[in-house]
Amino acid sequence: MAAHEWHHNAFTRPAVQPRQSDAERWQQWCASIEGTIEAIRAAEGPVRCDACGCSAHQPKQQACRVCWSVQPLAEFKRDRRSANGYAAVCRACDREQNRANYQARKQRASLAVAS
Repeated sequence: MAAHEWHHNAFTRPAVQPRQSDAERWQQWCASIEGTIEAIRAAEGPVRCDACGCSAHQPKQQACRVCWSVQPLAEFKRDRRSANGYAAVCRACDREQNRANYQARKQRASLAVAS
């Protein structure tokens, strides 16, 4: 019998499968990638400090989010809002961004005065 066929004065529909909850789908997804995550972590190994070689504390270096160079933390400004307490952009890149913003504001101000 077809799915949209009248039968005994009632419209019959195909059986509807119960929908999985979000929690069940999340658990299935996590189980499917668990092996992948473990393989990546095993390949990378623990993060080691350059100074002493241990993995107990954070290394004293960080990558800049603009130039992507790895530099010592002394090259980054302190930032209480970030997770590690340092800014994401190194001082040199921050200086360049500030200089470019200053020039752009200066130019916009001169155009506003001129008109």
